[in-house]
Amino acid sequence: MVYPCCRDVCPTNVSEVQNGGVSDHFLIELNFPTVPVTDFNSAEASLISKALNDAPLIDVKRTTTADDIFVVLQSGKSVIEMEPRFDDILKCPGRGLIVSGAAPPDSEFDFISRFFCPKYGINEFAEVHIVPWHPIGAKSWES
Repeated sequence: MVYPCCRDVCPTNVSEVQNGGVSDHFLIELNFPTVPVTDFNSAEASLISKALNDAPLIDVKRTTTADDIFVVLQSGKSVIEMEPRFDDILKCPGRGLIVSGAAPPDSEFDFISRFFCPKYGINEFAEVHIVPWHPIGAKSWES
């Protein structure tokens, strides 16, 4: 099955890969759809923290298309261990909460995310669209 967001998959330096120049690995670039974000009203941040079981918030943004709240926690471990309060998420502004944090340094991932949308009957959804703004960055971009 080909997902619409994964149509533009292409290895970097294709000719080099085809000619045997890169034998052990190569970079694959995926063209995922992005969602623009805006600043979030900091007066409502306490609602978000309470909904995330008083997790300390590093940053909060709001998506402009789906009206989701994008929250960054101190680490991916915090994201995994966080136990959301779904009744409190229902009281938060927006459609749902995307919660993200940096993956551990020894991980093959850049960050870990979870999405909560109980207003639409989905307590936790497995797929998250990544926004272009992400304070954690990407390991592949680091020098």
